[in-house]
Amino acid sequence: MARGMYVLCEIEDVLARAGHRKAAADESADTLVAGDELIFPTSRMLRGFARSGAEVVLISHRPEALESATKKWLRDFGIDYDWLHLAPRGVNYETHIKRTLAAHKDDLMIAALVSSSRLRAALSGFHQRPVLYEVSQ
Repeated sequence: MARGMYVLCEIEDVLARAGHRKAAADESADTLVAGDELIFPTSRMLRGFARSGAEVVLISHRPEALESATKKWLRDFGIDYDWLHLAPRGVNYETHIKRTLAAHKDDLMIAALVSSSRLRAALSGFHQRPVLYEVSQ
């Protein structure tokens, strides 16, 4: 990946309201992804960042098994993105965050749209010091 600017955005509770799936079994989660509600202001922010030339990097703690359902949801809502990072099986979210940041180490993170305390904590000491936009419900 060439050196460039990017915006990191969490999917759960930042781009998608996914609370209806929290208690769902993993087997049924892929069908429930379609019921996630778009958080419209976040989608508009991402569109603005993309228009300014920044790449959009999406990160989620949902498992890679939900990749096709997630991509369909993003497509259905017209969300353009450059990178999608879902958690590999057996990898906790903190490790997934570190791996995602490492995958983009040659690029400049200009902003992050976050909700989870785990991602916020990982970015608090991040050397690039991106602007953090905290989304709360």
